[in-house]
Amino acid sequence: IRTWKEVNAACVEKGEFRLAAICGLHIIVSPDHLEDLISQYERRGYSEELMGLLEQGLGLEGAHAGIFTELGILYSKYRPDALMDHIKIYWSRMNIPKMLRACERARLW
Repeated sequence: IRTWKEVNAACVEKGEFRLAAICGLHIIVSPDHLEDLISQYERRGYSEELMGLLEQGLGLEGAHAGIFTELGILYSKYRPDALMDHIKIYWSRMNIPKMLRACERARLW
C-alpha cells in the first residue's frame, strides 16, 4: 500500500489523474487508507477527480461501506443533485449515521 500511496501522491501533484486512478483503486479497498487519500485530493481541490475515482471503486470486488459512504459525503459537499440517487441505490452499503451527519452539515434536508 505504501508504494501505491507514494506513486498516487506524485501523480496527483503532477496532474496525472489517469495514473493516479490506477494507484487509487488499489488504495481505496483498504478502509484504513481511504480517508488519507480523500484528504489529499480535497486539499488540492481535485474533488471531481476524487469522485470519479470512488465511482470507479464502487464496482470493485473489495468495495466496502467506507467507499459508498465517503462518495455520498463528497456528493453532499460538491454535487448535491447526485446525492439522492446515490443514497437510494446504495443505502444498504453505507454507514447511515455518518451519511446523515454529512447531510445535516450540508443542510440537505
